[in-house]
Amino acid sequence: GNSADKAVDSRIPVIAIISQPATTYQRQFPDGGGNFSEVVGSYVDWVEQTGAEAALVPFDMPWHVLVKVLSNTQALVLPGGAAELVEFDKANKTTEYMDRIHKIIEWAKLRNKKQYYPVWGTCLGFEETVISFAGNNGKALLNGFDDKGKFHEVSLRPTFWKSKFFGNLDIEKKKIKS
Repeated sequence: GNSADKAVDSRIPVIAIISQPATTYQRQFPDGGGNFSEVVGSYVDWVEQTGAEAALVPFDMPWHVLVKVLSNTQALVLPGGAAELVEFDKANKTTEYMDRIHKIIEWAKLRNKKQYYPVWGTCLGFEETVISFAGNNGKALLNGFDDKGKFHEVSLRPTFWKSKFFGNLDIEKKKIKS
């Protein structure tokens, strides 16, 4: 049969991965224009190895389209990378990219009031959540986060296993040191 005739399996979660401005490429190819965005392939692999589908979402698409796309996903990944979040030479003003990420996080927080919608931030993505939860304050990361090359023990609290994010995992809890 025709693959277009097959019904979509709604049991397979679709995870949005937000793109970033490809500032590295803009520096390497200055005549290429400013309309580059990227998602590193390892994030797609990471999502898809769980059985979910990855939806690559350009951060700069028109807002009404972006909301429509995100509304058809079950979670959001803010990947690591090298995008500029703060313009330090402009009194720590957030960049247009960070302003858009803040708007996306605010949208996700509203959605979470109606339907569970997890947001995962890796490295730069975590920094984005910190800035956003600080009211989109570009100064949020200036003090107290110099932690390069340090290791910290993670102690899991009993409520960890009851959380929406981790509570339904089918794993042996004994193998995870808590």
